[in-house]
Amino acid sequence: MTPKVSIGHSWQIIGMSRTGMSFRAIGREWNLSHTTISRLIAKLGTTGKQGRGGTLDHGGAFIVPTTAGSSYTLDTIPSPARNPDLNALEHLWDILRRQVKQREPPVSSLQELSQTLVEEWNRIPLRRTSCQSVGGSVTVSGSGGTGTPNQQALTLRCSYTVTPGDVVIEYTWKRVEDSSTVTIASGSVTAQTVVFQDSWQNKGVFVGDYTSTLDIQLPASQMNSSYAGKYRCEVSTLSISVHADVDASVFTPPSISGLPQTQTVTEFSNIRIDCSTFSTPGHPPTTSYRWTYGGSTVSTGAVVDRRNISRTQGGDHTCTASNSQGSDSASVSVDVQYSASIRKLTANSVSGSVIIKESSTVTLICQVESNPNPVIKLVNGSQEMRRTDNALTATYTLELNCRQRGNFSCTASNNIGEPVTQSVELLVQCSPRLDDSVSKELKFAASLGGDVTVAVSVLAYPLPTFIWSRSISTSQDLTGSSSPVSDISVTARLRLTNLQYQDFGDYYLTVGNGVGGSVTCTVRVVHVGELTMSDIIPTQFRDLDNATASSLLLSGVE
Repeated sequence: MTPKVSIGHSWQIIGMSRTGMSFRAIGREWNLSHTTISRLIAKLGTTGKQGRGGTLDHGGAFIVPTTAGSSYTLDTIPSPARNPDLNALEHLWDILRRQVKQREPPVSSLQELSQTLVEEWNRIPLRRTSCQSVGGSVTVSGSGGTGTPNQQALTLRCSYTVTPGDVVIEYTWKRVEDSSTVTIASGSVTAQTVVFQDSWQNKGVFVGDYTSTLDIQLPASQMNSSYAGKYRCEVSTLSISVHADVDASVFTPPSISGLPQTQTVTEFSNIRIDCSTFSTPGHPPTTSYRWTYGGSTVSTGAVVDRRNISRTQGGDHTCTASNSQGSDSASVSVDVQYSASIRKLTANSVSGSVIIKESSTVTLICQVESNPNPVIKLVNGSQEMRRTDNALTATYTLELNCRQRGNFSCTASNNIGEPVTQSVELLVQCSPRLDDSVSKELKFAASLGGDVTVAVSVLAYPLPTFIWSRSISTSQDLTGSSSPVSDISVTARLRLTNLQYQDFGDYYLTVGNGVGGSVTCTVRVVHVGELTMSDIIPTQFRDLDNATASSLLLSGVE
């Protein structure tokens, strides 16, 4: 009985021989002798159905003549078109062998051979177009998908069709990034395996059936916008590789990143912030914007533009970017800076003029409105009592005496505008007392028949009243007069004329202003002949505008 070999198997045998496989190796694959394989290849024609020395019967078997006038048909063990015994690497070994053989200069050592094999293997190009293979062809098509985080999985579809005479042995899914690709999944159709790599590792799921589809899927729980882009399904047969590119979309809301946390502006200037500069569109990419401030919408576009901004318009301005999938928001704090102003300066919570009793405690509080925070100084005249930096309030407490009556000031300043000052007047109530420079017992000298003016300086607030008196009767007018020296100092005067012996002696000055009790001072008028050495050399002198040749004022301590 004549053995038969189908035309499809015949083409596969020829393809195997062209890879460099020996006739014996091919024979083992097909359970034929190497002599039969040799004759088949030698006699098989390469064009039409009529070969050189051989013909095809109606069943597709090839009839090989063995001797003149005789022929027989080869019977073979039935072999499927996708024979798992076919070794796809035979083609690559042949290509690799040819490239190594063509190297100049030739390889001269095992170490160099090892390196050369790696280099030449990496140089073997992948065919990127669909073409006819020996004995068959493969076509690949694909379709992208759309996923939604936590809602819809992303499914990428890849379909392939192979005609008899070719075998699909391997496939890969790749992420296409610009001009490069990153493998995310690979597997063998024959072995029906898939291995996920890159960011799909431990996340991706194979949902194809291997026979015609190689679909993969990313669960919704793993979905985010980074998985959007172009993907490539590549299918490899015994001799070629064919691919199809698909697009993956991920439904996501827009995101806002990098919006400044704070924007500083001087009061009455302008501020403009473009939210789109800091946003990444989602999918779908159409994005709407809205700016809100204090719960109210201040802009329905990507830009918020505040003109002649005031300090009351400072604070958080929030941008919200939205599409059909959701929204994202971010806020910028607008810091409106302005010069310092004093809100209030008080003494014991009272502003303006404040009456304080002597020896009482008074607390000065200066409250300032300023941005940035100012430097605050509390000053009495030219004396700085307290300085506070980077604060809006300064406080100072002191115990007052009669001489501390006057204006106390608060000065505030920052780097914007001029310093500002506000004052509070402290009126210290104090009972009358002699000026520190005047003795409590005073002596004035005069000659008999002469005139003398007795003067006494007193500290008191409010200004006091004066009463002159003697313990004995006198013909002198004791009305006296007074004149203020300052708000707390007054000088009392008594004019004595044509002094007689009975006019010499002690005079009493009683001073009172309603604060505390009255104070009485003793003033002695002595005859110049009664002066002692201690009287002649007084400890203090007072210069009187009305001094005459017949009168002399001496102020001393006994």
